[in-house]
Amino acid sequence: MLTVQNDSQLVDRMVVFFKQLGYSTRVRILCYLIQEPRKVSDIAVHLNMTLSSVSHQLRVLREAGLVSGQRQGKTITYQIKDDHVATIIQNTLDHLAHSQGDAYDL
Repeated sequence: MLTVQNDSQLVDRMVVFFKQLGYSTRVRILCYLIQEPRKVSDIAVHLNMTLSSVSHQLRVLREAGLVSGQRQGKTITYQIKDDHVATIIQNTLDHLAHSQGDAYDL
């Protein structure tokens, strides 16, 4: 039976995954998308960012398998790829709340 400790490729993939989450703008985008699917322009306004900056971060998140986009004409609406992404965010918030004695909501 393989364990994570003995599977260096899996560990490397996990490290890449956490690096992709290790940027505040990406986490903010994910938290915003957990609420409901959003257009790139809505995300840019909400985060006070340029469309090109948001698009770049969404591309990274899409390549990481964390978000997906649906095109309607020239507009792309992004959403969380699956419930696992929301669970990762919520578990992180729960961990922070537990270790700091606070409660956090998305």
